[in-house]
Amino acid sequence: PVLGNDSTFKAGTYQLPGATSLELSITLDAQGDPNAVFIFKMPAGPPVYAFSTSANAEVKLINGAQASNVFWFVTGAVSLGTATSMKGTIIGGGSIAMAAGCILEGRALTINGEVTVDNGDIGLSAYLPVDISAPLPTGPAAPVFVESKEYAVFSSLGDVSDDGTSHVTGSVGSNSALPTGFNPLFVTGNIEGMNPATAGGAADLLLVYNSLSTLAADIELLAPAQFGHNLVLTPNTYVMNSAVSFTDTLILDATGNADAVFIIKTYGAFASGVHSNVILKNRTQAKNVFWMVNGAVSIGDSSVFNGTIIANNGAIDLLKGSTIDGRALTTNGSISTTGMTAILPIPQITIKPNDQAVCSGDSTGFVVTATGEGSYTFQWRKGTTNLMNNSNISGATNDTLIIYAVGDSDTSSVYNVIVYDSSEPSDTSGYASLTYHPVPVITEEPASQVVCTAGNSASFSVVATGDGLTYQWRKGTANLTNGGNISGANSAVLTVESVDIADIVADYNVVVTDICGREVTSADASLSIGNDLIINSEPANQTACEGNPVSFSVDATGAGLTYQWRKGTVNLADGGNISGATSAILTIDPAVIGDAAANYNVVIAGECAPNDTSANASLVVNQKPITPTVTVTQPSCSEPTGTITVTSPLAGLSFSIDGTDYTNTSGIFTSLAAGDYEVTAQNADGCVSTVTNVTLECITSVFTLNKVNALPAVNIYPNPFSPLLYIVINDASQINSCELKIYSVLGDEVIRAIVTKQLSTIETSNLPCGIYFYKVIDKGILIQSGKLISQEN
Repeated sequence: PVLGNDSTFKAGTYQLPGATSLELSITLDAQGDPNAVFIFKMPAGPPVYAFSTSANAEVKLINGAQASNVFWFVTGAVSLGTATSMKGTIIGGGSIAMAAGCILEGRALTINGEVTVDNGDIGLSAYLPVDISAPLPTGPAAPVFVESKEYAVFSSLGDVSDDGTSHVTGSVGSNSALPTGFNPLFVTGNIEGMNPATAGGAADLLLVYNSLSTLAADIELLAPAQFGHNLVLTPNTYVMNSAVSFTDTLILDATGNADAVFIIKTYGAFASGVHSNVILKNRTQAKNVFWMVNGAVSIGDSSVFNGTIIANNGAIDLLKGSTIDGRALTTNGSISTTGMTAILPIPQITIKPNDQAVCSGDSTGFVVTATGEGSYTFQWRKGTTNLMNNSNISGATNDTLIIYAVGDSDTSSVYNVIVYDSSEPSDTSGYASLTYHPVPVITEEPASQVVCTAGNSASFSVVATGDGLTYQWRKGTANLTNGGNISGANSAVLTVESVDIADIVADYNVVVTDICGREVTSADASLSIGNDLIINSEPANQTACEGNPVSFSVDATGAGLTYQWRKGTVNLADGGNISGATSAILTIDPAVIGDAAANYNVVIAGECAPNDTSANASLVVNQKPITPTVTVTQPSCSEPTGTITVTSPLAGLSFSIDGTDYTNTSGIFTSLAAGDYEVTAQNADGCVSTVTNVTLECITSVFTLNKVNALPAVNIYPNPFSPLLYIVINDASQINSCELKIYSVLGDEVIRAIVTKQLSTIETSNLPCGIYFYKVIDKGILIQSGKLISQEN
């Protein structure tokens, strides 16, 4: 049957008896009810029935009829003729084919078959019913450019050339060689050949291409040779699997979503014809359009192309008059441009802010250059903290940041800037530092100089740290200038040629000034004419006793003298008992028998004469006597004097007590009061051995009276030559016996014994030498107490 012929239908369900053809037009009248539903259906089958429309057929909606309420149920294939204007949702059981020029407000859905469109020369349009809201399509995720993002024209491996008339907003680069032909006045970014930046860009571009090549496609476009012709694409990933011939116009419709992304992948060469045009519709942005081409690319004369081209293994030709609002990038191939215009689709930083060093209190600034289409803004930061304009800062949201009167709080190594496209950040610079110029410091002072003969030359040098250093050498406070015999008056090294008497002063110095005008002055250095080396006094022979110190000295005059003492021809070095081995005085302390020699000498060197060696001096080291043996007879309390006896196996010694004359040859000293003594033995060479702390001590009894009448005395006699104590009770009429207790210095009782009126003895060999205390007790009454000292013989 034939449907149409300008007939009108009211709301309802209509049965189509079989295969149906829509001719001319039909009108669907809702009679003022926007919810009126129209359903046209075929028998469920089998068999199945086809539905077709003739060229220019039309479905019209009147009186509130909505395309969203119109449904076409077809059990077989659907074919829409050229320029058909169709309304409603087609639900088919077979393939759906839409000819060129068709307009579908609705849906074309099938459960069994393919959907094909023929955009022809006049294109095709299909969209959801206007009364149906749908989420805005976003498309795939955009690839991320990092190190290649600043380039508008770039080849990873290939020459890049221009005829000198192209205009590029962005950088131009090649990782093979420096691009040729580009007029720097027409390029807002850098023009770069092989360097670390282009190497990073090449590596980054390969990552971008690989990410696109592995991205799954949403839609395959089946007519690459007929690409264009007013074709409308919405945000998706598209693929064409052969060479593309782009003719006329392509419309990219973001349907109102400014963030929607389009990716169009081509496996084969891509060529656009003359005056071809990529139109961006409904908020589509060039920065969100990407063309992946596995092959060569040619953009025809006077074409307008939007988006970023990423070619692989193919050359790119941008022909005369063409405009690319995006990038032209290839991983392997040459790029040739002729009178074209390329504009980065988003702001990119092409000149980064540089590190700054300032003087305290001065002002400075950071500058960034960015290129891209449209308007963009800046936000300077310190680290991640946004800067704001105030009395110290201006330009916080401009391309130039100014910091006035720089102070400590302004120094930082993390100044950076974000470039915004509308409200979205597009690029962020690397860090730049702000520091002070360091205060100048002299690390090596000029050294005094000696010329050995008038007419020779001399140089003074200084080493200093700081920025932008300048030098001014002076004689005292008078500035020196280059000329005559002076050179280097304003450098780190001052040279005085042909020194004469006028040059001989003690106050050469240099003033070092840094970039901030801060000065530091060196210490003074002298210039003199050296004297010949003369030994005025030779080292003298020395005799010393073993264990005593001895010294050799020399006196010499001359310039810059150095010394090296020797024993014969063997150099001596400081250490052990040697000191002053490289000075004018050599000291040996203590001298030992092995130090004796007849050939001590010193080699003296000077700046202005040959070395000189002193005469030999001898050292005789006499042996000291062996330490003598000292015995003592301790004084008793009744006779408070004692005896010290000194003995030695050596003959010919004389002895002294406490440094008296060495006239005692017997070694016996008698009638000595209690006290500490120093005993010395001296041999014929005058060498001595000393024994110190020889002690004579009388033990004095301490009596304690516990009764009115005095109690008898108990006398205790220590024997220094025997481990015995002798105890005597003097008055037998008073007591017959008493108890003796002996204590250590810690108060511990070490001996308890009963003593009688006769002579009593107590064994003390088990006690160590030391100080002890005793108590004598009779019938519980303390008779006396005292102190005992036990010492070795």
